[in-house]
Amino acid sequence: MQAAGPFRALQQWKDAQEALDHAVQHYLESTILLQSQTHNSACSVESQSVRNTLSETWINKAPIPDKHSILARAQVHLNQMRNSMIQVNSLPPELLLRIFRFVASTFRAIENQSITTPSPSHQDNYKDLIIATHVCSYWRNILISTPSFWSRFDFDMRNKIEAEYERAELYSNRACGVPQSLFIEEHASRYFYHESFDIFQNLFRSRLDNLTQIVMLNFSSLDLVRETMSHWLQHGRPGTLRALTIQMDSKVEISEPIQTKHRDFIGRMSQMLDPIHSLSLLGVVFAWDSLIYHNLTQLHIGGIPYEVSPHIHNVLDILSNSPRLQKLRINNMAILQCDQVSTHPVYLTELEQLELMELTYESLDVLLPMIFPQSKGLNIRITLLSIDDHVVSAINSFLGRTDVARLCAQQDLIARCLPAVPNISTLIVDLKGQPEDSCLSKFSYIDASTGVRVLRCPNLQTLHLHSGSIPIEAIQEVIETHPTIRKLWFSTCYIEPFEDELLYWLKPYVENVRFDPRLGEGATDDWTHVMI
Repeated sequence: MQAAGPFRALQQWKDAQEALDHAVQHYLESTILLQSQTHNSACSVESQSVRNTLSETWINKAPIPDKHSILARAQVHLNQMRNSMIQVNSLPPELLLRIFRFVASTFRAIENQSITTPSPSHQDNYKDLIIATHVCSYWRNILISTPSFWSRFDFDMRNKIEAEYERAELYSNRACGVPQSLFIEEHASRYFYHESFDIFQNLFRSRLDNLTQIVMLNFSSLDLVRETMSHWLQHGRPGTLRALTIQMDSKVEISEPIQTKHRDFIGRMSQMLDPIHSLSLLGVVFAWDSLIYHNLTQLHIGGIPYEVSPHIHNVLDILSNSPRLQKLRINNMAILQCDQVSTHPVYLTELEQLELMELTYESLDVLLPMIFPQSKGLNIRITLLSIDDHVVSAINSFLGRTDVARLCAQQDLIARCLPAVPNISTLIVDLKGQPEDSCLSKFSYIDASTGVRVLRCPNLQTLHLHSGSIPIEAIQEVIETHPTIRKLWFSTCYIEPFEDELLYWLKPYVENVRFDPRLGEGATDDWTHVMI
């Protein structure tokens, strides 16, 4: 077609589009009529003659001329025009790249951050980034050519399994050559309960050589977990996996640990398990003498029944075999005493974060005297099932010989532990839905001999209160006596009488004040971010 001016070209395109619309509709109606007449016509001689003519035509030529390819070629040009006319696409590529990097800044795979326990917010960031790429073809090209974006594959149970296999293959191909992660969450109850490992075969097959992280969440079948681990131990690439997370459905109660000592591949055990540095197990455990507990930098164990609980020497062996442990979390389980096996204290030279949550007082009584964190500025989170003098004494003894900078606990425990942590800089206080009546008033006391007010936490900089009601007067007293406080956060708190009144009063004293109507992750699973 000869070149024409823009206006003439536009008019020709509109005319062609209108003619195409009429022609396509006429073609469809004619085809339907032809089929109807050849199959249902009462004139059998004429119908047979038409059939013979069509048959002879289709023997010598393609039965259905390929009209789709021509339309597809036209659509490519239309897409290119559309992309070039969107205002954002008219910006210089170097500016587009900076905008895209800003949008993508919350996506940790693009930013090449280190492997950690999976964040619940990551999937939302991931979806937002995909949506952003539909705005700009330049961004879309960047995304497709960025292997790290495709390195994490999330199995989606809402899709057919065949479609997920195809999607998994696409992700694996685009992530070729970079470390890959596999996330499988059982959203629907008992979705995998009667399944074998065959359902995951295609998900693992193409990424075993580069698989650095496996996450299995809310699984209802312990047998499926065993089969998955067995397959990885047999066919995975030694030295590759760095992080493993297994969380069973809360209704599943295990009766025995998972064994890793398989006779068929005993020689591979050390090569496969030693490189794992991050291990998170909820509702499931491996045998306590497994090599999987060696050389860890992050360990989370919890939610296991009393029958499979470890003895104190099992826990101490795990800690001593992970001298570079930085984060330790133990919750909702028991640690048992064992008089038959001698134990020795463990010195944790690199521990940065310790969480002991909802443990029995017997567990704390056997564990705390045996562990000695050596790092400065330790972050500690402790929640108790019940509080009595014996367990408080054990906790205070531990805190007194540990350099603690940040402490998260319920208010009854905070009130009794403040004398043991005079250098604390951050306190996160769980009010447990009760009125504040025993915690804030303990932040200072009057020296009987001098009549001078003495601060228990003179270096306090951050105070985060959640889940309770607080009178303004109590907050005012703390702020007036602690001029070092720079960050004051409230989550799910009722301020008596009015929140606005407190906020107005705080403006001259505290530079960072925040009220969150919901608790969120700040004071629970991802509580450390409030300590920055």
